[in-house]
Amino acid sequence: MAMANTGDNRNIDQLNSFLRGEISAVETYAIALQKLPVDSPSRSRLDACRQSHAERVAALRAKILSLGGAPSDGSGPGAR
Repeated sequence: MAMANTGDNRNIDQLNSFLRGEISAVETYAIALQKLPVDSPSRSRLDACRQSHAERVAALRAKILSLGGAPSDGSGPGAR
């Protein structure tokens, strides 16, 4: 695999920052959904939000890979 150039590295770093935020959102919605009763009227809306963030996670990972980078694998600042 070719090495990313300096501009790409900055872009990859920024995209990974966005990716970690999106992963965090997916995790947060998953926790909230676990705490809601199965028959809660809010459940479908929260799940739609979780899915929307999950789609952004996939898109960001794909873009980072296309730039030759390694997508973060977690939501924390120390995540690779």
